[in-house]
Amino acid sequence: MDECDIKIKSILDRINNDSVPYGFEEKVMRKIAMEAVRKREKRENISQILIASVFVLLFIAIMIYLNLNFFKLDFSNYRIDFPKFDFKMRDISLTSFLNNDSVKWILIGINIALLLIIERVVSWKLDKRN
Repeated sequence: MDECDIKIKSILDRINNDSVPYGFEEKVMRKIAMEAVRKREKRENISQILIASVFVLLFIAIMIYLNLNFFKLDFSNYRIDFPKFDFKMRDISLTSFLNNDSVKWILIGINIALLLIIERVVSWKLDKRN
């Protein structure tokens, strides 16, 4: 070794070589970003569940209001009898659900289900466009 090599070696030896390994900062920042995204998604999911719960409660209140003021259906005579399930179709009867009042509620439920499906499809198409 010549004199220049010895000076370079002494300078390099004096440098604190306890710095972080290559890519460590990038890995840590990536993990922090992933955690932030996970927390943001969790908050968004919780807020969506709360909003859906509020709308379900609002929907139930609207159905009760409609029943009291317009349909005036009386549910006091309805009994729920579960048939014995021995895998024979003659024991299972749907005729108790096909009276005039229940058909109205079935049609209302089908309409609401269709509207929800249409809303989901439209929102997915709008999300794809953006």
